[in-house]
Amino acid sequence: MTDLKTDYATWTEGDTLYVSDTVAGALTNVAPAHPSFKQEIGIVHFADATGGILGINTKSQVGLEDGTSSLSYKVALAQT
Repeated sequence: MTDLKTDYATWTEGDTLYVSDTVAGALTNVAPAHPSFKQEIGIVHFADATGGILGINTKSQVGLEDGTSSLSYKVALAQT
């Protein structure tokens, strides 16, 4: 994905992004700890205020991780 705001204070190029387990609809570069499910979304390829680039992860995340069922999940479109 291109032309995104990716210059958040803690994000740097090469960071893996996850669905936040504390802020609904947000992404984070800190992997959520158990018992939250670690939903990997992609990687920051270019950090910028308006022209940032994210590589989106399309691999299946079906199965169990740390004892948490991960058969389905939803991703919102908001970032704060």
